[in-house]
Amino acid sequence: LKQNIEVNGLVDRCRSEELFWGDIAQLETLGKFDVILAADVVYPTKDPSILFGLRDTLLELCSNPSTCLVLAYKPRAKEDQEFMAEHLIPHFDHTSEDLPPSSPNADDACTVYVCCRRQQQQQLR
Repeated sequence: LKQNIEVNGLVDRCRSEELFWGDIAQLETLGKFDVILAADVVYPTKDPSILFGLRDTLLELCSNPSTCLVLAYKPRAKEDQEFMAEHLIPHFDHTSEDLPPSSPNADDACTVYVCCRRQQQQQLR
């Protein structure tokens, strides 16, 4: 990603960072973001704490009301669909768009969510 940013001349206004999901202390050094792009980060796992670490990281990164999360998600299993519906998306006001496969035989259909963090009193528990 860093090379793509350089090649496209975006170094002065764009950056990529490696994140360790759930390490909130790490996020304090990063500052604020206008947009967070996340693709293929929700997937079936035998250790659900990984997904909850992702959720906590995204919620912290989106704590600024003007930060926008753009999340591309491909449903794979009941567990990751439940995580999205019950533990991640309820924290955001969002719109979504289902993107069809790129070709008839492709397995790359997904849903893209554009999200803004809900105010604390509006969040579903």
